[in-house]
Amino acid sequence: MKSKRDGRWVDVTVPEFRDAVRYFATGLRILGIKPGDRVAILSENRPEWAISDFAILANAAVTVPVYPTLLGWQIEYILNDSGAVAVICSTEEQLQKIQDVQSHTPHVHNVIVCEARSAPPNTLTFQQVVESGRANFDEKRFEELRARPRPEELATLVYTPGTTGNPKGAMLTHGNIVSNAKATLQVLPITSGLTGMSILPLSHILERMGDYCYFMKGITIAYAENVTKVGDNLQEVKPELFAAVPRLFEKMRERIMNNVATSSSTKQKIFRWALKVAE
Repeated sequence: MKSKRDGRWVDVTVPEFRDAVRYFATGLRILGIKPGDRVAILSENRPEWAISDFAILANAAVTVPVYPTLLGWQIEYILNDSGAVAVICSTEEQLQKIQDVQSHTPHVHNVIVCEARSAPPNTLTFQQVVESGRANFDEKRFEELRARPRPEELATLVYTPGTTGNPKGAMLTHGNIVSNAKATLQVLPITSGLTGMSILPLSHILERMGDYCYFMKGITIAYAENVTKVGDNLQEVKPELFAAVPRLFEKMRERIMNNVATSSSTKQKIFRWALKVAE
C-alpha cells in the first residue's frame, strides 16, 4: 500500500503491514480491548485505517467506522449507541472533536491519535500503541484471538444516515464480509500486481469491501489524499482500478466539460472528435 506524506508517495510493504497489525492488535489488548468490544475509527483513508481495522478484527473485537466529516454531536451519538470503548482518530482536528464530547461518552476509555505534534494527557499516539505491542508481542495469544471469530459473529457496525432520525448501525458479520468479497472476486477480472486507488471513504462499506478484495488478490492500495486531489492522484499513481459511485464520475465529467468549454474552438473540435471515436 502507499499514501502521500509531505508531498511524496510512501510505500508500506506487506511484512511492514503484517507486523503493524500484529503489534497494534497486541497494544490494543494491553489497553484492555477484549473480544466483542467496540472500537471506533474516526479517520480519513490512510494506512492506519486498514491497520486498525485488521487489528481490531484480529482481537475478535468489532470495528465501528465513523465518517471524519461528521460534527461532534453526531460522533457522540455513534460512540454512545455502539458502546465504543476506544477511538482511533487520524489528526489533531479529529482528536479535538473527541475531546469536545468525551465528557458525554463514558464508555470511551482510550483515545489514540495517528498524527499529532504531541499527544495530550490521557491520549496515546498510534506509534506508542504499536511500540507497546512490539515489546509485549505473544504470537500464540495473537493467533488464538485471530482464529476465534466464527462466520456468524459480529465484525463491524456501520452507521448509515437515514432520511429521518438518528443514523442506524448496520450489523455485519464476518460471514457477510467474506461472502461479499468472494462473490465480488468471482465477477471482477482482477489479478495480483495491479494497483487500486482508495477514493471513497473507508467508513462506507463499499470502499472497505474494495480494500478487502485488493488484499485478498495481492493488489497494491494507493490511498487518495482527498476528494479534491483525486484527479492529481490518479495521474501520479496511474491505478488500474478503483471503486466509485455515479456522483464521482459526474463530477469528473463536469470538470472536463468545463475545461473544454473554456478552450479554443480548435481544441473543442479535437475533443468532440476524440470523444466520438472513444464512444
